[in-house]
Amino acid sequence: MELSLSIRIMSIIEIEGDEVEDILAELDGYDYTSQLNPGPSRDDCIPAKGSSALQSALKQVRDGASKLDLSHWSIRLGIQGSIALAELLRRPKLNLTTILLNCNEIGPKGSATLSEALKDNVTVTKLDLSSNNILDAGASSIADFLKVSTMLKKLELEDNGIGPPGAIALAQSLKVNSVLESLHLGENGLTDLGATCLADSLSANTALQTLWLAGNKIGNAGAGALNSGLSNNSSLKTLYLGSPRPGCTVLAWPSSLG
Repeated sequence: MELSLSIRIMSIIEIEGDEVEDILAELDGYDYTSQLNPGPSRDDCIPAKGSSALQSALKQVRDGASKLDLSHWSIRLGIQGSIALAELLRRPKLNLTTILLNCNEIGPKGSATLSEALKDNVTVTKLDLSSNNILDAGASSIADFLKVSTMLKKLELEDNGIGPPGAIALAQSLKVNSVLESLHLGENGLTDLGATCLADSLSANTALQTLWLAGNKIGNAGAGALNSGLSNNSSLKTLYLGSPRPGCTVLAWPSSLG
């Protein structure tokens, strides 16, 4: 069970214009104390503490910071925070290379918003969206971004409720992506089907060096498919499946993995 100590806004913040200053001004001046009546889903809301943290962090990025770290349990950006960040990512001349947003409840909509903005970004090389409940829809949005990405090298998507459909979308993107070096998909629900699709992509991918798949209910069929895929791959150096499930055989590692 997840406990949250933050108080959430029970109202959607109205966003106008495409300048992040406009968004930050609205976040800064919003009357949080008056919005206590039940309203939209909490996924659409930013807690007061999260708004303040977002405002400060985005100003730092705008002023030249290379790292944005909002990976705190008390922030909870949600969809509206994702919109504010997406507006900033579309700006030219940013120095931002690292975005850490784990545990921020951005959900599928927030993931889609950020993924679309990242398509035009040419600086970000690391993105952590772990524990954001992006689900298959969010994974598909990220997959669309990966198909055109020329900069992102490390992507972390652990614990996001991603199942076979999301794995299929990500696998398709890996067939055409030539820059991503590390992909963490642990603690999702990929199963043998998702693992098989990822294995197929390994035969075509020449960039990925680390693939983390622990905690995905992958059995003999998935492990066997990965073994076959690795036989035609020369770039992957680390594949982690976690402890073997009962009744599963140990994956036979190709010599290229040592």
